[in-house]
Amino acid sequence: VSNVRIEQQEGTGQPAVLRWASSDPDSNDAELSHTVQVSADGGRSFRTIASGTTRRQIHIDVQKYARQRLLFRVIATDGFLTGTAQTDPVLIR
Repeated sequence: VSNVRIEQQEGTGQPAVLRWASSDPDSNDAELSHTVQVSADGGRSFRTIASGTTRRQIHIDVQKYARQRLLFRVIATDGFLTGTAQTDPVLIR
C-alpha cells in the first residue's frame, strides 16, 4: 500500500475522498481486500471505518470529523500477505 492521501473540497459540505495505491507483490492474481482505519489520538489507537473493500478509495464524512486532526491507515491483504500505509496527520475541514 502506498500514496495514501485525502482530497477535501473545503466549504462544500461534500465528503472528502481517501485514496491509495495497492498491488499484489507476489502477483498471484488474488484480489486485494482493504481495511481503512482512523486515529484521532496521533496513532496510539485506530478504529476501523471500512473493511473488505476492493476499491482503492472511500468517502469520508467531513461533518463527522470536522476540525479534527486525524491519521488514516490502510491495510491491504490478498489473504496471505499484508501491507500497511498511512497518511500524515490531516486536519478535516
